[in-house]
Amino acid sequence: MTKFEQRGVEFQYDASCKQDALKSFQYSCSVCCSRGMRIECDRCAIRATHEMTMAYFASVEQKKAVIKVQK
Repeated sequence: MTKFEQRGVEFQYDASCKQDALKSFQYSCSVCCSRGMRIECDRCAIRATHEMTMAYFASVEQKKAVIKVQK
């Protein structure tokens, strides 16, 4: 994993909501392409972490919805 990917992964872990995670991910992708890093998307640690982060936020939202229905 490159230093760039390490920083991008840290930003994903620091995200407090879906919007933060998405904004950081989009910025990382933009920087990767514009600065010629060209990390393969399928092997990008930032992408993998982003997918896990978004799944986490989705599960939290789902649990909140279930709790509301039960009340």
